[in-house]
Amino acid sequence: MEHTEGRFKGHKTLNLYYQCWQPDGELKAILLVVHGLAEHSGRYANLVNYFLPKGYAIWALDHRGHGKSEGLRGYVERFSDYLDDLKTFFDVVRSEHGDTKIFLVGHSMGAIIATAYTVAVSHQQELAGLIVSGVGV
Repeated sequence: MEHTEGRFKGHKTLNLYYQCWQPDGELKAILLVVHGLAEHSGRYANLVNYFLPKGYAIWALDHRGHGKSEGLRGYVERFSDYLDDLKTFFDVVRSEHGDTKIFLVGHSMGAIIATAYTVAVSHQQELAGLIVSGVGV
């Protein structure tokens, strides 16, 4: 297992933090985690511990104003800023892994972000699937 951390420039050049866990051996697919409100990328050890040994890489960002990312805590000017950040992060992941299948995994607020991202016509073809949990109705 290889764990790496990094940063990328989000919408309006905010420095956003991410983590990545790569499996030993053959890579089956990538789970791109979109966390919930007042959470961060380090909260998903359960996914890492379960899926990593099965050959899945896990990539997770800290949204603006969350975890180790810049921004006012828990604040976003426009919801679409989350979507712009997610697109940039997706492109970072894609540049590392070529055509490997990418599944979005969203929880709580992250489920709303991931769903909004997925329903955009321009993003549907780039994803292998969408997995959501804790979606409020």
